[in-house]
Amino acid sequence: MSSRTSLGTLAMFAAYMAQAVTSWAGDCDVREIGLDPATAAGGTVLNDNGKGQTFWAADTLVTSLTVWRVASQDSHIIVGLRPYFFETDSTGAPDINREIFVGEPLVVLDGDGINPIEFTWVFDPPIRLPSPGMYAFMVFQAPCHAYVDVLAHVSENGSIYPDGMIWWTHRTPCVPIPWMSYDEKADLTFKLGFCTDETTQNRRATWGTLKQIYRD
Repeated sequence: MSSRTSLGTLAMFAAYMAQAVTSWAGDCDVREIGLDPATAAGGTVLNDNGKGQTFWAADTLVTSLTVWRVASQDSHIIVGLRPYFFETDSTGAPDINREIFVGEPLVVLDGDGINPIEFTWVFDPPIRLPSPGMYAFMVFQAPCHAYVDVLAHVSENGSIYPDGMIWWTHRTPCVPIPWMSYDEKADLTFKLGFCTDETTQNRRATWGTLKQIYRD
């Protein structure tokens, strides 16, 4: 086989695989988890730091992530957001040394000052998690200037999301660092989409025990 023929064959195969992956990602059955923005009560500020939520993933293919900026911050404050995904450690905390994915910054300019401003990242092909289990996503300002408030549920009655909790880094130049805090009375408002796959039968077993650690 000539080198020209070989290269042509490889190019055709690569194009076919790209088309197959895109088609497969678009055709899968999508399941969503998270907290609806209607449950929000207030916001939580990003000011040179990152904030996010741990979550239980029964499926391993993440197709999308959505967070919301508070309605009162219209497009006069032009700050983008960049998403990160991490594995968690044995206590359920985000582990920045086990980074899974870093997304592109997203800037949304069409806020109306009345409705929360939606930031949605679509992952095609999906982000592949190593296995079912506890994971974390975080969002950081990009570029790192000004500030932004993301929609959250904050209540003295405690967290309402049963499968994780809100975490944030201490102030940094908008990059992940290991020094983090959590709040058992708050949740980030978010939505995660998953391609359903064979792993959906593997359900969480110990998150309730881990969450109790932070309350004791």
